[in-house]
Amino acid sequence: KMAEVLGREFTIKDSVGTLICEGITSKGFEVSNEGIDITSDDSSGWQTFMSQPGQKSISMSIEGVFTDSTLKTQALSATDIKLESVQVYDGTTTLTGDFVITAYSNSGDMADAVRFSATLQSSGEIA
Repeated sequence: KMAEVLGREFTIKDSVGTLICEGITSKGFEVSNEGIDITSDDSSGWQTFMSQPGQKSISMSIEGVFTDSTLKTQALSATDIKLESVQVYDGTTTLTGDFVITAYSNSGDMADAVRFSATLQSSGEIA
């Protein structure tokens, strides 16, 4: 049985080991494995895939209270949207690799703090 993990123990850190930005309140990642369809007449009508994926990727979502413009500044950059050697720890597993900022947004309601959200996509192999 796996021990419970607090959400605040789920961290996303940069190459020097500090949090990727301040104010994060929610984060997650999704592993995508592109299946290679090998369905044939021999499959009796059932879709069949190779056991090895054609393409692998990891997508991360980050949300929080806007207290740090680092991620926004990099997302607005015309030449450097890549974050190198990012470490993602979900309480049980550490993933390390390069990611690019594929989406960033700020929002705010009249009687609430300004919030941000960002999407990061893996670029290259993840260890």
